[in-house]
Amino acid sequence: MDKIDDLKNRGRRCNIRIIGLPEGTEGSNPISFFKTWLPELVKVSFKGGTVKLDRCHRAPTGRLLPGQRPRVIIKLHNFQDKARIMQAARKAQALSYNGSPIFIFEDFSAIVKKRQEFYSVKQQLRKRAISFAMLYPAVLKISYEGRDKYF
Repeated sequence: MDKIDDLKNRGRRCNIRIIGLPEGTEGSNPISFFKTWLPELVKVSFKGGTVKLDRCHRAPTGRLLPGQRPRVIIKLHNFQDKARIMQAARKAQALSYNGSPIFIFEDFSAIVKKRQEFYSVKQQLRKRAISFAMLYPAVLKISYEGRDKYF
């Protein structure tokens, strides 16, 4: 099973997930939208002024339940572009578009399910304004009163 997850994750190596972007924002041509919008959002410059994308689409979730946020999966052409976007997103800490909070994550396979187990805990941490981070593969790091705890 680990080999299968490894193969899936290697195929998703250049993918990012964008969570929170309202439905329909990208219009009828999502690739051209994300080529210009993504560098503006994370404030990173790329060769030629735009990021090179292979494809992008909304994650197939069916109807969104209350409390769920819309998701977009973007396949970048270069891993270096992905790394620069992820680094800039971490530095920015809070990203938003038209008042909607935007979150950028790496796209993993079954690991995502393990990460989702922390969902209710992360909600409580956000309510209490406690700093936390999700580390690879599915480790929750909580920073509180100058100390880090890992779960």
